[in-house]
Parts: sequence; structure tokens; C-alpha cells
Amino acid sequence: MFPNQPLEPTAVRIAREFREAVNAQLDAQMYELGQRWLQVEYALQDKIDALILEIQDMVKDGKEPSKAMISRLQRYQELRDQTHAELMRYENYIEGAIKTGQYNLAVEGLNVGKETIFALYQDAGMLGNFNILNANAIETMVGYLGNGAPLNTLLQEAFPYAWKGMTDKLVEGIALGLSPRETANKMYKGMSQGFNRLLTISRTEQLRAYRQATVMQYRESGVVKGFRRLVAKQGACMACLVSDGEYFEVAEDFSDHPNGRCSLIAVLNGVPEREWLYGENWFRSLGADQQQSIMGDQYYQAWKGGAFKLSELRSTAHSDVWGDSPKVTPLKELLGAD
Repeated sequence: MFPNQPLEPTAVRIAREFREAVNAQLDAQMYELGQRWLQVEYALQDKIDALILEIQDMVKDGKEPSKAMISRLQRYQELRDQTHAELMRYENYIEGAIKTGQYNLAVEGLNVGKETIFALYQDAGMLGNFNILNANAIETMVGYLGNGAPLNTLLQEAFPYAWKGMTDKLVEGIALGLSPRETANKMYKGMSQGFNRLLTISRTEQLRAYRQATVMQYRESGVVKGFRRLVAKQGACMACLVSDGEYFEVAEDFSDHPNGRCSLIAVLNGVPEREWLYGENWFRSLGADQQQSIMGDQYYQAWKGGAFKLSELRSTAHSDVWGDSPKVTPLKELLGAD
């Protein structure tokens, strides 16, 4: 069990409640996306089975089918074409779901921005007026990535991931002498690389819209000078834990992981800041077993041995698609190893 946290400021509790509701919406959507993906697998079943049986007949005839030989088979090419077609249909479906989700979560992002500003004034016993951003302002982010590129350009990457995974697992299953059903299951697992890619895009881009709308509301308000990172501690990586409370000027962009779980709390002009139990202090309050479980044995032993400070666990990763994000500093860098 984790230790009880002290009562948090109203604005922090509101931000966490909004984020829990967002998580629930996304979880329900991810389930629906998974059910639709099963339809893709079912549509490919006959062609997968036929290809595996043809290759196994080749093996029985004393041939050793290489990857190049398999790729020349008509059934292989037919499977590739149908897989591409099925994924195109799935990508069209998921693109619509993401666009709807981007808009809905952006509205929630505006709402949490407004509600947390209200709460900060109320907790300080002050009255404050601020500008409220119109929901029409968020429509420009729907259907686009954080770098301004169209969403579908990223979704189209799913087929190469899926097809490579399927082909690799097909060759592996044949080489291991697995049954047709075992080989097919491996191929479905390989294809799931494309599905996992699509889920990451879906969740990340909707969460980006949620956070970006909050930032837009903070900027429009006229009373916010900056904001701080609010980390969902349980399940957070060490890079985020030690970054809890990180300050951003209001003109700065907020950075988070793909699938990131962090939120934002405004800092208002002329209003005393409201603090909470930041992640690093929370981590220090845990028992040794819990700390080791979160950090991992090698990191934990090095930290306890004085090899690095907790703050040094935070580094920054860069993605041309998703921008900068916190990352855990590799242990070899912390230890100064080559």
C-alpha cells in the first residue's frame, strides 16, 4: 500500500478528477478499438491459413522456404494486399474516432482550465475575473498532430509495422515447425505491432488536445503567468515523478510522453501558489521495497549507493512527431560509464 497523501488544494483535486474522467473515456474507446481490430484479424484468417498450409507443404516436399521465396508466392502477395486494404479501412475508422475524441477532450481541457483558475482564486479567498476561451478556438487542432501535420500521415505508418510483424512471425513459426494454428497466432501477434502503434497515436493525440486546450485557456485568461506539471504518482515513471511541480512560463509548450498521464496547474498573477506533495518527496516517503519496485533493482542499488541524485533521473527525449518529453536517464549515463 502507498502512504496516504495530505489533503490537496482544490485546484489539484479538480485537475485529478477531470483527468480520471478522461482516462475512463479513453479506456472505453480503447476497448471499442480493440473489438474492431478483431474484425480485421477475422477477415484475414482464411488467407493466413491458406498461406501457412502452402508453405508447410513445401517443407514436406523437402524445400527450405526462405523469406525471399515466401514473398514471391501468390498467396503471400494476396495476403499482403488484403492486409493493406483491411488496415486502410481500420485507419479510416480510427481517424474518425480520434478526431471526435480530440474535440471532446479539448472541450474538457478548456473546462478544467477554467475550473482550476476559479478554484485557485477561491482557495486564496479572492475574487478574480478572467477571459474565457470560446470552444470554437479548439477546432483548428482537430485532425492534426502536435507538429501541424495531418493525422492520417501518422496513421498510415501502421501497415508497415503490422506487415513486418506478420512476416517475421510467419518465418519464425515455419522455422520452428509449429502447427498452422500456432503459426497463425504468432502472425496475429506480429500484426498487433500495427495495432499498438495505432492505439499509441489515438491516446497520445487526444491527450495532447486535452492539455493543449488547457494551455490555450491559461494563455487567453489574462491572469495566468505560468503553470506546473501535475503528475499522477502511482504508475508514473521516475522521470515524471522527479519532475512533479516543474514550472513552465505561460508562453511555453507543455511536454509529456506519448500516452502521457501528466496534467497542468496554473500559477496566477498576484495569487499565492498552492503546493502539493511533489513526486520526489512522495517517493522518499515510501518504504524501501516500494521504492525498489518503482525504480528497478539496478537503479535503486546505485541510488542508495550515492551514485546519483533523484533529480538526475530526469532527461529529455525528442520526437519530430510528439516533441520533447521526459525520459529516465540511462543508468550508464548516471554511472558515467562509456
